[in-house]
Amino acid sequence: MAKLIYVVEDDENIRVLLSVALKSQGYAAASFANAAAALAAMEQNPPDRVIFDILLEGELDGISALR
Repeated sequence: MAKLIYVVEDDENIRVLLSVALKSQGYAAASFANAAAALAAMEQNPPDRVIFDILLEGELDGISALR
């Protein structure tokens, strides 16, 4: 089974690029535009790794989400 990696990035172009690159290397990837959505998904389906944008817009940035 492919390792699952979550991509959390508010810039859609970067989010799609990272997801496509990960999938082309054999990983399963899911992408999220904000940290709140990613954290909610983690409760249902924990990933093997997460790539966070540290400068996410909104109430919860990448650094705060990691804490």
